[in-house]
Amino acid sequence: MSKLAELDRQLVEALIKDPLESNKNLAHQLGTSQANIARRINQLTEDGALRVTVQEEFEAAGIHFMAHVDVYVSTGEINSVANALCELPQVTSCLITAGTPEILVRIGAQNQKHFADFLNTEIASIQGIERIETLTVLEVPKYNVWHASIVS
Repeated sequence: MSKLAELDRQLVEALIKDPLESNKNLAHQLGTSQANIARRINQLTEDGALRVTVQEEFEAAGIHFMAHVDVYVSTGEINSVANALCELPQVTSCLITAGTPEILVRIGAQNQKHFADFLNTEIASIQGIERIETLTVLEVPKYNVWHASIVS
């Protein structure tokens, strides 16, 4: 697909604003039928212009305590440390940076004690970590994760 039709572009933009919007509401907003919206979403997905992803709701998953951990790593150990971190179920995202800290990690824990135990057992056991710094999340007023590859 080399070019998105105007309706497809509007549909993608509407889904970026609200990925949970119903086909009925999208059809009303865009002046078309629900069946057409469903067909366009399927076609955009098949063409690779739209990707459907699923994200678990934190609270429903028992995650009531979130924190970010800056991980400072020994020279030459970045990939092995990142791989070890990615294996831990409490790690919800792991990012390798071009600076310091070398790795940024987002942690989801049941509570503060669970987080402290995680740091003292799981993180402490990973070879190659020189030190960590933590940042506790108090509130999440907005959380968006979306990636778009729109072919123009």
